[in-house]
Amino acid sequence: EELENNPRVSREEMFKFIFEDLNTAETLLANYTPATKNLPSLAVIYGLKARAYLWLGGFTESYAEVPTGDAAYRLAAEYARKAIDASGCTIMTESQWLDPKTGFNTVNSSWMWAMIQTTDTVLNNLLSWSAHMATEAIWGYGYGAQPGISVFSYNRISSGDFRKKSFVGADRSFDAIAPYTTLTEEEFATIAPYASFKFHAANGEKRNYSTGNVTSIPMMRVEEMYLIEAEATAASNLSNGIALLNSFMQTYRYASYNCQSADFKAFQNEIGLQARIEFWGEGIPFWYKKRLALGIDLANSNCKEDSYRFVVDGRAPWWNCQIPRTEWSSNPALIGMNNPDPSDTVENVIE
Repeated sequence: EELENNPRVSREEMFKFIFEDLNTAETLLANYTPATKNLPSLAVIYGLKARAYLWLGGFTESYAEVPTGDAAYRLAAEYARKAIDASGCTIMTESQWLDPKTGFNTVNSSWMWAMIQTTDTVLNNLLSWSAHMATEAIWGYGYGAQPGISVFSYNRISSGDFRKKSFVGADRSFDAIAPYTTLTEEEFATIAPYASFKFHAANGEKRNYSTGNVTSIPMMRVEEMYLIEAEATAASNLSNGIALLNSFMQTYRYASYNCQSADFKAFQNEIGLQARIEFWGEGIPFWYKKRLALGIDLANSNCKEDSYRFVVDGRAPWWNCQIPRTEWSSNPALIGMNNPDPSDTVENVIE
C-alpha cells in the first residue's frame, strides 16, 4: 500500500537528508587523513557542501531547515574556502595540464578526490575511461569517436590561455598539437578539428590497453572551489567576486584575463564559461549549465550528426531525471509530479 501511494519528496527534505549525511561525515573525518585520494577527506566534505550550498543559492523559496538565496551563497563561499585550505592542494600548472603521458590520468597536486584504477580493474579494451575519452587510445572508441569541444566554446577561449592547447585547431595543424600527444603525424591524419587531447592513456600508451587503461579520473579538483568561492562571493559583493575570479585566472590561466561583468547574472555566465573550459570532460560543466540554465545552441556547430544539433533555451528537459509514465500506473501519487514535464517540449529530439 505504501508503494502504491509513495509521493515525491520535497527539495527541502532532500537537501536536509544530504546535509545530515555530510554533517555526519564531517564529524567522522575530522581527524582522518586518507592514504590515497580515492578515499574522501574532510576537504572533500567541505567541497561537497560548497557545491550543495551553491545550488541552493539560486532559489528564492524560504525553508525552515535549509538555507537558500544569499544565506546559502555565503555558506558556499565559506565552505569553498575551507575546502581550499584543508585540502593543501595547489592549482594545476600548464606543464601538468598538457603533459602527454600524465595529463589528466595521474593524481596530482590539484586533485582533491579521484577514482584510481589498477591493473585489477582493467577488464578489457573498452570498459574504461581511457577507451572512451583518450583520443590516443587506438584500441578503444576514443581514437575513432574523437570527443571534442564545441566550436563556439573553442572560439571563446583566449589564444593566450594554455588550456586551448588541449584541443585541435580548426586548421588541424599537427605541429601545434604534436607536443601534447603521443600520436604520430600519420596516426593524426584522421583526427577532426576541435578533438580533445586533454585526457591521455597511461604513459601516453596508444596500443596496449592492459597498461593504457590503468588511469586515474578526477572527481574533484581544487580549481572548482576557487570558482565556487568567486561566484558565491559575487552574489553579495560583485566587485569582490570579480576580483577573486581575476586573481585566479590572471595568476594561473592567462595574465591578460580581465572580467568586467556589469551584474551578477552576467558574472555567473562568465563563471559558467570558465567552468566549461576548465572542467571540459570531467562532468562538472553539466551542473553549471543546468544550475544557471545556460541552454544549448548547436545550430551551425561542429556536431557531426544533424539530429543532435539541439537548440534549447534554458534547461534542456533531459537534464532532469524524469518519473516515467509506467511508474504513474503503479504509484498514482507521482502523476503530474515531473518538474517540469518534458513531454513534447523539444522537436525532433530523435529522428
